[in-house]
Amino acid sequence: MAGLLLDGEFGRDAAVTFSREHQIPVLIRAKANMTVQFEGEGLTLDALIRQFPPERCHRYAEFGWRVRRLPVAREVGEFDVLIVWRKVHGEWTRFFLFSTFGGDVTVRSLLRAWKARWGIEMIHRFFKQNLGLGRCHCRTI
Repeated sequence: MAGLLLDGEFGRDAAVTFSREHQIPVLIRAKANMTVQFEGEGLTLDALIRQFPPERCHRYAEFGWRVRRLPVAREVGEFDVLIVWRKVHGEWTRFFLFSTFGGDVTVRSLLRAWKARWGIEMIHRFFKQNLGLGRCHCRTI
């Protein structure tokens, strides 16, 4: 197993701690109001994007995204945050990923994994909405 992909609902600090203790890298969606230490300053991820707007981030043409990988820290240790900018309806929107993968794993590889994970989420949503898998069809116990 190369690592785990987790959505933010699974807990940021607990997942990073698990990653460190079990030496299993994780890629986690992070919430914009999370505070990190960047270059000795405590900032929320939302505040951090002011320093790295889309034009200051590397363009990954195969995704149409712009991304910046930055080393940050929290109480649970050091890791990377990926600021990911993507165009939605012609406007740049951002989301954040925490990565405990080593520097030998490229941003492109992390983005491919995240994009594949999102594709699976879309399939699940399709099944739930169109096949009625989101609710129980059993009328009795």
